[in-house]
Amino acid sequence: MHQRIFKYSLSLTFIFFLSFCSFGQSYWHFQNDNDLYFSKDYYYSNGLFLNFGSVSKNDKNLSYHFELGQEIYNPSFRYLTDTKSYDYPYSGYLYLKSKRIKTQLDRSSELSLSIGISGNASLAKQLQNWYHNTFLGLDNLAWVDAMPQKLLIDLSYSFTREWTLEKDLKFAMETGAQLGLVKTYLQHRAFLLLNGLSILSVNNPTYQNRQSGFLIGVQQQYFFHDFMIQGPLDHSNTFERELKPYRITFMAGPVFYINNWAVKAIWNYRSKDNSSQRHPWHPYMSIGITKLML
Repeated sequence: MHQRIFKYSLSLTFIFFLSFCSFGQSYWHFQNDNDLYFSKDYYYSNGLFLNFGSVSKNDKNLSYHFELGQEIYNPSFRYLTDTKSYDYPYSGYLYLKSKRIKTQLDRSSELSLSIGISGNASLAKQLQNWYHNTFLGLDNLAWVDAMPQKLLIDLSYSFTREWTLEKDLKFAMETGAQLGLVKTYLQHRAFLLLNGLSILSVNNPTYQNRQSGFLIGVQQQYFFHDFMIQGPLDHSNTFERELKPYRITFMAGPVFYINNWAVKAIWNYRSKDNSSQRHPWHPYMSIGITKLML
């Protein structure tokens, strides 16, 4: 039942998205978040994201974006079947997100709606074990007491402001919130941008300021609910961990623009999501490639 509703929702969201898009100035973007770059394989283990976006037909400052994503989470003791030793639940999330971004000179606002599905229908277990078998020569992970299959919806909003401090030095702040069945939190991010790089173009590839550079950032979040740690609100899951409400993530890395291509490689260093984690910090890389179609 959940899978059928999810398929219908994906189709309706895609039709809604296409009805607002102009395909003149647009882009495709693929991103992978992974901790294997640091020889790790736990907690937020993998993220795959495929994006398409386009400027509005009637307003060049308005753009619409579409994201298909999957996130995978697992404990550090990946092969054990006794959940008492788990410091993180197994969970997966497959979703479709539509975003509306309004950009004006040195600021932007973003409104997004996502709908997705967890559990076996997220294909997280299947993809992770296939990758481990095929490319790493490893056995299947245990996936015991994983988070249940649920249809999940989230709504988020953020506002970003950027200031030019010197010719090639900028400072930016972003404040936002998310409300939903996957995650509910308040968020604040701050960035120092070198060599003329703009956070507005990093967040929105349709933005015209495409100057290569380097970013240094910090993200602070206060969580009220996290499905990946606590499971659904009805507590129908058999395993969960105690949520750590406050989280901080440090970020740094380059963003390059070459003709109509963009490449980024951002290092992330994230604090604990729950109080049971054996490792106090978790590093992972966000590597993305964008094709601009102007």
